[in-house]
Amino acid sequence: MDDFQATQARTLFPRGPSLGLKALSIIALALGLMFVDARSDAAAPLRSAVAIAAMPVQWAAGLPQQLGELGDTIDAAAKSKV
Repeated sequence: MDDFQATQARTLFPRGPSLGLKALSIIALALGLMFVDARSDAAAPLRSAVAIAAMPVQWAAGLPQQLGELGDTIDAAAKSKV
């Protein structure tokens, strides 16, 4: 049983680049992609696909506001009839 726990602990924390190096690499990649995107339209199809994929999330995030506005409209209509 101890061998199993030791094996699990080793696989949870594999050796590799440090966290700082990983973060620096991701930041450099992000900056490079932003620079290339600003200089050319090469990423336009990718940007379009991401926008289409994100549309349901945007819709769901805006739903509380839309429901609140609907409630305000119903309240205003009810008060105007009284």
